Amino acid sequence: MTVLVTGAGGMLGTDVCTEVERRGHALVAFPRRSALELTDLVAVRAAIAQHQPDRVINCAAWTDVEGAERTPDAAWRDNTLASWNLAAACAETGAWLVQVSTDFVFDGTKGAPYEEFDATNPLSVYGRSKEAAERLVRTLLPTRHLIVRTAFLYGPHGDNLIEKILRAAQSRPHLTFVEDQVVSPTHTADLARTLLDLVENPLAGTYHAASAGQCSLWELAQAVVSQAGLTTPVHATTFAEFVATAKPLAARPRYSPLACRLLALRGLAPLPNWQDALAYYLERRTLR
Repeated sequence: MTVLVTGAGGMLGTDVCTEVERRGHALVAFPRRSALELTDLVAVRAAIAQHQPDRVINCAAWTDVEGAERTPDAAWRDNTLASWNLAAACAETGAWLVQVSTDFVFDGTKGAPYEEFDATNPLSVYGRSKEAAERLVRTLLPTRHLIVRTAFLYGPHGDNLIEKILRAAQSRPHLTFVEDQVVSPTHTADLARTLLDLVENPLAGTYHAASAGQCSLWELAQAVVSQAGLTTPVHATTFAEFVATAKPLAARPRYSPLACRLLALRGLAPLPNWQDALAYYLERRTLR
């Protein structure tokens, strides 16, 4: 099987490429925009036609949530138009498209982990651009799409919230994190394995793939500081206080853990618990 990976030089894409090769599949990797401009339909069609991949995994995305509010056109191009182009090209060759999406397609008001068939209601430009990409992919590839929503990714091949917490804990007298914004932080290596499980046995649909369990950002910061052997105090604040003080441009879901119902129904392995995944990441980090 030939697997084409976009965004192959990014935090998730690097781990996806490693997993593709580990499983013995042929890899076609486009690491950055200069290698393939996804907003150029002619270029995308040419690349898909040339390489004839069986599966395309789209790891390229605009993920700067605040930046999307400042330059919405850029976010819509990189998240929506790029995915639209890939779906159109895949429709012409018969390839499957794996579209990586986000918990930000939800508004966070459910009060329980979101399942795959819950109604979406994105609050931000980032969330709306990703939700629109989902709809376009489903429309163009009704029987050959795998939409995989995940959340709060971190991994060794890019900057992420875990690294920001560690840097802050080493340079500040104390930290402050929100205690009532709840998420499912997810390790990119775990997600990469799940993506390959899905592409090897594809069944079209929308899946959730995130670490098991949930935590507030305050609990996550506490765990990072503690497991790293640091003693920096981590104070709690509320979501409302954060918004009033920081005045972020983008609205965020306050409660967006993902329930991975369809992975379980298909008998696919769940992702590890978030505490175990974090411990693995931090342990490996010390060896780098």
